[in-house]
Amino acid sequence: MSTHTPYLDYIILASVSYPAGLSYSLYATLRGKPSKISTELLVALLLPFVAVASVVAMLRPSLLSQPETTWWLLPAAVLLVPITFSLEYVIHGLEAWYATGQIPHGISVQSFWNCRLSVIDHILLGLIAAGEEIFFRLIWISLMLSLSISVPVALVVSSIAYGLNHLSFGGISVLSKGVSGFFYGALYLFGGQSIILPIVAHVLQNFALLRLTRERRG
Repeated sequence: MSTHTPYLDYIILASVSYPAGLSYSLYATLRGKPSKISTELLVALLLPFVAVASVVAMLRPSLLSQPETTWWLLPAAVLLVPITFSLEYVIHGLEAWYATGQIPHGISVQSFWNCRLSVIDHILLGLIAAGEEIFFRLIWISLMLSLSISVPVALVVSSIAYGLNHLSFGGISVLSKGVSGFFYGALYLFGGQSIILPIVAHVLQNFALLRLTRERRG
């Protein structure tokens, strides 16, 4: 292939910078802002991950190669769920306290999540979380390391990029997700760059949030 590798790496980085946010924005433009989550919307959010990951697999398959998973660290991935969950709660709680002067006493999500999700919807949510980890941990960090960027800088930059991917949910979500992304990235690096570990943590956190908000509504 005649394309200079660093140049190709920059193109890949650009293409994985705003996957779910871009697809949400396009969906809202073409179909209108969604009032609730739907299977159609989840498919639209998943498509960029499938498309770009497929291209990366053809152009730079080494980026998607995986070492043997350090399964003994799986409890750390599970333990990370309440840690990131609590940090996000504190960040959003402080924002609510600053805006209203009152300390929040519950957990809530954006209004369009307040609906019953099917089994297919849960599977799609899990795949989207896995796609985010593949993009922002596996691809982003691996590319930056290949460009001789230091590990700490790669971790911070990939976390910021992950946070910005949630810009459509509001500025405070950029901060809270960026913090969670830092911990997911640290787990990825500490676990020998096995993407399975942050995927487990991310998927479990998403499902835990949905479960807690559902119980609160019930």
